[in-house]
Amino acid sequence: MSRRRYRGSVVGVYVPSTTTGASGVWDLDTQFSRLQKSAWPAAVAGLYITPAKGWLGWGQQSAVSSTEVNVTNLVSSTGVIQTDVAVPAGVGTGTTTYNMAAAGYGLDKAVIAGKYTTVARGLYYNLISSTGVTAADQQTSSTTPDRTSHAAATYGFNKAFFTPGITNATPPTTYTSFGAIMNEVAVWARTSTGVGYSRYNFWCNGYGNDTAIMGGTNISGGGNDHQINYLSNTGVISADSAVPTVPYSTNPPISTRYGVGTGILLGLRLNTTRYITYITDTGVIGSDINVTSSLGQRDDSVVTTYGGGKAINVYGSNASFNVLSTMFLISDTGVIASETAASGGTARTQSAGAGISLT
Repeated sequence: MSRRRYRGSVVGVYVPSTTTGASGVWDLDTQFSRLQKSAWPAAVAGLYITPAKGWLGWGQQSAVSSTEVNVTNLVSSTGVIQTDVAVPAGVGTGTTTYNMAAAGYGLDKAVIAGKYTTVARGLYYNLISSTGVTAADQQTSSTTPDRTSHAAATYGFNKAFFTPGITNATPPTTYTSFGAIMNEVAVWARTSTGVGYSRYNFWCNGYGNDTAIMGGTNISGGGNDHQINYLSNTGVISADSAVPTVPYSTNPPISTRYGVGTGILLGLRLNTTRYITYITDTGVIGSDINVTSSLGQRDDSVVTTYGGGKAINVYGSNASFNVLSTMFLISDTGVIASETAASGGTARTQSAGAGISLT
């Protein structure tokens, strides 16, 4: 891999072009805000490389059944959910395989992590290759303890961040006091202790080129004190910051990137007003947009980016606790298409998803 230098710093990397067969150059101008060369892959938007495909992992049969669905699926670059791939023996055995979180790392791969056991050891995780192959269970050290009911996002271009969450210690409402971060070569560390924890209903989303934002409801606020934190490109979490009371304070959304540096929160859960909320490329959370007339209610669905800036929301369960075989596609400008039948895969709830692959 060749590199190009500017004022002594590495600012560009040659990558294979998926459209011309030539090589493109990641060449930043003085504002580090646009591309100077055009022969980049179609999966590149701005400076953040938006994945070409999506990956969906595991889940459970219904909202009232703990029976696990041990399959994964790829989402093609055109939004087609591909055939189930059975999880190999020895994969997912140390994890809950639902109530997990996933994020991209290493530019074109993903990691899914979580844990549901009574022994408070390290976080269980599985690495996902750029072609969607799930590796065997691995376990971090005790510096990144087990957690569930958490969220995750990519930051720093190629690293994964997992928010604090609920541990399985007794009582079950014990909260981890720091986030977990994994670098581009799958080495784990943790964020500063005591920043961004003591909350539930987490969501997390990348924005801009290399930063992320997380939110959740403060446990001392009675469901009306929603807090957010920003994550720098070096993994530093900002102090808690309150945002106005909005529907997602008490009913957590799911979230993903779309377009160039922007994000979207989907509040589609049952027994609440359905809404979408957009996040700008500078991390500003917009106003809730009521979409009751156009989006159906669904609990525990999964959303992921795909297709170089698009997103897909799929599966989940309805008010009768039946799983849904429907999906919404979201354009790279944030427009949500009509609900349609899911193109494939086993319908389930509580899956996790992330973008993978550059082609």
